[in-house]
Amino acid sequence: MTGKCVFCFITAVCLVTPLCAHDAKSLPASIPVEEWLKSPDRQDIVWKVQIFQNLTLQQRHLVQVLATIRGRDYLEGASARDLHFVTKIADEQGNWLDGQSYDHFKQPANFSGGDSVHSFANLYLKAGNYTVAVIAYDSMHNTGNVWRMKLTVPAVVDRLPDLGRDFPVAEFLPPAKAALGLKSADWEQYPPGVLQNLMLDPLTLGNGTAHLPVANKKPVRIDVVVNLSDNIVVFVTSPRRDCLEHALSGIGGPFAWNSCYHPQFSEADSRAYKFDQGLALEVGNIVSQLAPQTGCVRFSAMDALRQDLVADRVNASHVDWDTLSKRVASAEIKEIDLTPEHANDHLIWFKQFIEKVNEDSYECGLPAGATNHVLVVVSMPMPFPVYTQIRTVKSYSPRPASYHLRLQFSPRGSPIFPDQTQQILSSLKSKDLPFFGSEQLRNQLDFIVKDLAAAN
Repeated sequence: MTGKCVFCFITAVCLVTPLCAHDAKSLPASIPVEEWLKSPDRQDIVWKVQIFQNLTLQQRHLVQVLATIRGRDYLEGASARDLHFVTKIADEQGNWLDGQSYDHFKQPANFSGGDSVHSFANLYLKAGNYTVAVIAYDSMHNTGNVWRMKLTVPAVVDRLPDLGRDFPVAEFLPPAKAALGLKSADWEQYPPGVLQNLMLDPLTLGNGTAHLPVANKKPVRIDVVVNLSDNIVVFVTSPRRDCLEHALSGIGGPFAWNSCYHPQFSEADSRAYKFDQGLALEVGNIVSQLAPQTGCVRFSAMDALRQDLVADRVNASHVDWDTLSKRVASAEIKEIDLTPEHANDHLIWFKQFIEKVNEDSYECGLPAGATNHVLVVVSMPMPFPVYTQIRTVKSYSPRPASYHLRLQFSPRGSPIFPDQTQQILSSLKSKDLPFFGSEQLRNQLDFIVKDLAAAN
């Protein structure tokens, strides 16, 4: 099964305590992977294996493998098992590549025929032809399954055909905690698109460098600024004795306030917020890999609602993306202050940072006045709190070339959640570049590359 857009902006799904425990530690030497890969396919336990393919916003070809065993098939002929799942990839010549995905299913005491076992693997692959193999080995009975399938990862034929030429051939990725918490009924209830999103944390970025050369005529300093703030809207509902009572409303529905001006965010709320932050970070990652012929690229990331500067004008080639992702993942949504008396603080803080970037005199190590300044802002459709008075950033002469990459939450845009960031940037005459999904993002990247090359 394939698809053109992964991570189509779902919000949090209510998760529960896992019924079936999984252990994703390193592969034990006792699992006969090499021996079984040399043997024919076998199926000692009835199962179903599914393959999903998508192109992420970071422009990685994502392959997800999902193996499902119904409880009654799992228990047939054995009251207990000790199942180890291994996923391997072979190249077009049949050579098994380094690395694998490993998952150990620990059968709980109350496991029954009405339950099910789900094991999945996530990996990034370069375009090409491969063989996928999945092994389910029951170490208690020395039985199990071996399944193989030929897989073609199609190249993206567009204006940026060489974008992924330097990416690693294969990268095995860790599972998202959200999927490890799903119960048997959840796997059956949610549609494939939701399951694909739940199986991979978008904060898991791929390695390698994108090929995005810019044939600029004059040296440029490109500043990529990503606002990781998600779409939380504050609106007045009814007054209370000493303050106004509010509710928070987002794509996932209303969020309750337990006391005046202090929302109590649930774990699901935080998970949805961080999910979308991962999408924005993916976009910032790929945009920061623009490679001007002369000049430099710097990367900044912030959460305006949290007033947290995650990365401040770091040389794009020196960004530690793993550390950055972990910092974003560890941030607490409960730290966001949306009270009326502080409503303007978020916008002012964002506005002042953009102005600081624009006023920066850094010239990429070149002589003074040698570089043209380029600003690329990445944001989600996040309206600032309802009390906020929109103020635009200062205008400059000469005005920097400015682009605004806007993640859309639906193919037709998000009119319910207007993006006030564009209003804040209006004095810079930013070129508005909305996109939905990975392919539209590629088109906008292509536009930026050509537009910078055409500039004087």
